[in-house]
Amino acid sequence: MKKTTMRHLLAAAALLACGASTAFPREAAANRALIIVSIDGLPADYIDNAAVKMPVLHRLIREGARARAMMCVFPTVTWANHTSMITGVTPARHGVPGNSYYDRNAGKEVMLLWDPHFDKTEIVTAPTLYDVAHRAGLKTAGISWPASRNAPTLDWQIPCMIDQALIDHYSTPSLLRELEAKKIPYQYKGLWASKAPPAHDEQKPELDKRGAEGKTEWDRLHTQVALHVLEAHSPNLLLLHLDAVDAHQHQTGRDSAAAYESCATADRMLGQIVEAVEKSGRGERTTLFVVSDHGFRSYQKQININMALRDAGLVGIAKGKVTGGDVAFVAMGGGGGIYIKNGRDRDAIMKKLLPALKKLEGVEAVLLPADMEKRGQAVAGKDRRAADVMLSAKDGYAFSARVNRSSVIYKISDTKGAHGYLPDSRELKACFVAWGAGIKAGVTLGEVSIMDVAPTGAALLGLPLPDTDGRALREIME
Repeated sequence: MKKTTMRHLLAAAALLACGASTAFPREAAANRALIIVSIDGLPADYIDNAAVKMPVLHRLIREGARARAMMCVFPTVTWANHTSMITGVTPARHGVPGNSYYDRNAGKEVMLLWDPHFDKTEIVTAPTLYDVAHRAGLKTAGISWPASRNAPTLDWQIPCMIDQALIDHYSTPSLLRELEAKKIPYQYKGLWASKAPPAHDEQKPELDKRGAEGKTEWDRLHTQVALHVLEAHSPNLLLLHLDAVDAHQHQTGRDSAAAYESCATADRMLGQIVEAVEKSGRGERTTLFVVSDHGFRSYQKQININMALRDAGLVGIAKGKVTGGDVAFVAMGGGGGIYIKNGRDRDAIMKKLLPALKKLEGVEAVLLPADMEKRGQAVAGKDRRAADVMLSAKDGYAFSARVNRSSVIYKISDTKGAHGYLPDSRELKACFVAWGAGIKAGVTLGEVSIMDVAPTGAALLGLPLPDTDGRALREIME
């Protein structure tokens, strides 16, 4: 008996033991396919906004199913929400608290965004959908998927990184050779992700891109890679993350002309994926999810928390830098965390900290450990990466860790966009659309959870994914 066949039988036995049902009970797992396209930052209400032109997405909705909104986890940032999406559990359980955290032992902020430091196995502590798929003998691929660097259960991978040397090191070597042979320009991924302008090259004018425009080139590249992987390898699970919709909203704010145009561009890339599926002859066994990880708010004012912490006597500031103190602040757009450093008197510090925070202009919520646990966040004492206090800003405000301003509240010259806030408001909701094999046409759900994505995908692939905080959305399945 072939090894892959044995794995399939073991997976089927595990599935029966868990009592799970599947959308396609008579098909072998190896014949099923699921593509998840994440359009980073696409707000749920954009779908029903006539000014946002996404005809491909609307076709998928007509022929498939959608949710009116998808509730995210807090903070509404990319790394935490993509990990909840692909594991089906809260940040407290999957180990990725946000885009960054403060390391109390090292005395510094550690970035998780862009996976510069850790492999997937070092930070993600819950099973992912691609883990269980791979272990069942299915073929898996991840194209720019957050928090998945060097994942041993992704057969083909281009990681979600901005350092080209790290991209080259952690991408699947055989895939890079294939891309080079097809002249798919993976070697410019780091350049297009950079905010710094590239050196002008008259022979390659398309390289003169940066910021949000560079992220559009990034997405085109990732779509090309995904199309190649679909054609050359026919994976059972393909994860594709597009980033430019998020980048344009950061740069110009929510509901800007640039944001709307970036949605139209993402929709055209989505159309390429749909066309490839339909032309491949595998359409009858392929399901497509289109999701996002959070919505957006516009802001015109920054809350420079470190200035308020200085005024409360909790940090020192000299020459435009924080110089010690009892606490550290980690900013994540509309959210953030305050960490009490090791060896400090926590009770005494909280007595100084909380009044200073609660009187601040622009602060919507101050979350203490009990509030954080209710939101599915880890708490200090249980997780070394957890903050002692978390914050959410009001609409029109975002947090900053900068200390080169004299005032706590600083009005910026242009409208910008942010996320990271509490997920409850309409603007912060994400989108969910399902289309293809096993999906009923014309189904519209109300609000679902971002933690429902992985269990639903597992059910469609006929895989067990037990003990999740989300559920399989069986009402959309045939």
